[in-house]
Amino acid sequence: MAITPYCSINEWAQKKGYDTFALFIAKHTDYVTEEALTDMLEEATSMMNDEIGSGDTNITDTRYTTILRNLCYRMSNLMVDEEQGRAHEQKRSQYIPRDYMYERDRSRLQRIGLVKGYRAVGQVG
Repeated sequence: MAITPYCSINEWAQKKGYDTFALFIAKHTDYVTEEALTDMLEEATSMMNDEIGSGDTNITDTRYTTILRNLCYRMSNLMVDEEQGRAHEQKRSQYIPRDYMYERDRSRLQRIGLVKGYRAVGQVG
């Protein structure tokens, strides 16, 4: 995809309690590969940008850094959960939306798009 994720693999690992992804993967060798996680983080970022309306342009406004990083992290976790469920043929006890985003997240991203000028509401002809 060639898009810079809102959440890096090291930030993702830090939210899991490790200093780096290398330290995380050393303990969880069967969890997720670096390549797979990078792909998931990029995909999540692309979906987020679609909701914002910014296309391939990431939002760099520091007012939104934490919100965007945390949403990217949560979305990638849903992707990992889904893949693990398939790999082990287990049923997951949680609902995983197909776009890995809940309605509150979608609304928040659309509001960011409005503030940043990527979306318009109520325009007439």
